[in-house]
Amino acid sequence: MSGIFISYAHIDNEPLVEGAPGWISNLHRVLEKRLAMLLGERPEIWRDRELRGHDLFDQTIAEHIEKAAVFVSVLTPRYIRSDYCRKELETFFGTRRGLVLGDKARIFKVIKTPIEIGEHPERIRNLLGYEFFQIEEDRRRMRELSLDAPDPDYRARFLTIADDLAQDIGSLLRLAESMPAGAASAAPAATPGKKRSVVYLAATTSDLKEAHDQIRRELVAEEHLVLPAAVLPVEGEGFNSAVAEHLTEAALSVHLIGARYGFVPEDANASNVELQLGLAAGRRPALPRLIWMPPDLATEDPRQLAVIEKLRSDPAAQQGAALLATSLEELKAEIRRRLAPAPPPAAAPAADLDEGPPWIYLIHDPRDEGELFALEDHLWSSGFEVKKPLADGDETELREEHEENLRLCDGFLIYYGNGNERWLSKNLADLKKARGLGREKPILAKAIYVAPPEAPAKARYRTLEATVIQGGAAFDPAQLSPFLAPFAGRGGAS
Repeated sequence: MSGIFISYAHIDNEPLVEGAPGWISNLHRVLEKRLAMLLGERPEIWRDRELRGHDLFDQTIAEHIEKAAVFVSVLTPRYIRSDYCRKELETFFGTRRGLVLGDKARIFKVIKTPIEIGEHPERIRNLLGYEFFQIEEDRRRMRELSLDAPDPDYRARFLTIADDLAQDIGSLLRLAESMPAGAASAAPAATPGKKRSVVYLAATTSDLKEAHDQIRRELVAEEHLVLPAAVLPVEGEGFNSAVAEHLTEAALSVHLIGARYGFVPEDANASNVELQLGLAAGRRPALPRLIWMPPDLATEDPRQLAVIEKLRSDPAAQQGAALLATSLEELKAEIRRRLAPAPPPAAAPAADLDEGPPWIYLIHDPRDEGELFALEDHLWSSGFEVKKPLADGDETELREEHEENLRLCDGFLIYYGNGNERWLSKNLADLKKARGLGREKPILAKAIYVAPPEAPAKARYRTLEATVIQGGAAFDPAQLSPFLAPFAGRGGAS
């Protein structure tokens, strides 16, 4: 088994409580035990445990760096000021063993204490790091994650990130062991029969970092390639170029929207979150996108409020994307569904696919259920199969049924009663997404039935996306004639 070299500043292993193990010692021990479980044998992990004279130090360090397949760099303020630590890093770069295997870097950047990205050693500045700290909500305090932290959540988070680190190191070591001696790189290994997908997991704000890390962790465990694999540039032009390049490779992009606005790259006029949304929406060919926000999302930042309102109400911002306000688990389930291999095409039935009555999807707000009877009865008596949104179920079931109706129904009638303008815009936008959900046949008719309660905006409502029917206080079957005309002669339609 190839070796692992831990590079650190000795002051960062001094325990805060006399007699307790230091932070580096704890990390070393956790990695050793976890990697032994993952690999089936105890790995060789080496670190310099005491400062010594220059000649002996250099000789000992060089010998162990030469043997190491993996270099773990523990960044702290002291580390970046240490000539010895920098020399260890440069020595590893000089081994000529190959710094990348497939799409995996041999160097792992552990960030024990936050440091401005510009101060990171240039060699590893662009690597994504394993952050063992947490910024408190008031943004005034940084708390390091450790095994001796008073807060049990911080101890649990330390173990979670250390496990991420161990699994990624283990994956690289398995790849290194499978390579011929002297080889510098290799194609990433994948489970036989499994197709890897490339997912663009957009950089997000610090309030959603844990959710972002969970998604990345599970996608990597499923052997998908997650981009970006390095820190994005901080200046606008470089940021846009890097994101655009990653998006050309992706089969799916995932965007997490939180309460914070995010940072604005230099010379840019929008946050990193907004820029990634815009670049993903503008990719050609069109890129499937999932835009997620917590169901209870609220913000006091007017800039972020504007972003959220635009996503919720602007059909152009939603076009080609699924906007989800669900639990994190439901988002992860949706990602897995999108990445699942497509089932083999079913044999076409002998019967005509258009045989049978046309299907109408009658979309309505749940509060209008009792007002639909006359309209619904008229559609049934006219020979239509009427589909409506599920009355109950969890978020996933409701969404799956809605998407199934978008794929299969022949016509769509939106009952605009108690729903508000945002609700109406979202449902119109969903109709435009139908082809992206796998719809193959054309939509024969789309209409909006404007119903009570009355409102000035509803009386003046206009759109070119669908036929607008001003329903009035009492239902008149003749009002549906423009909507039903395209179905003349189809199945049970009269």
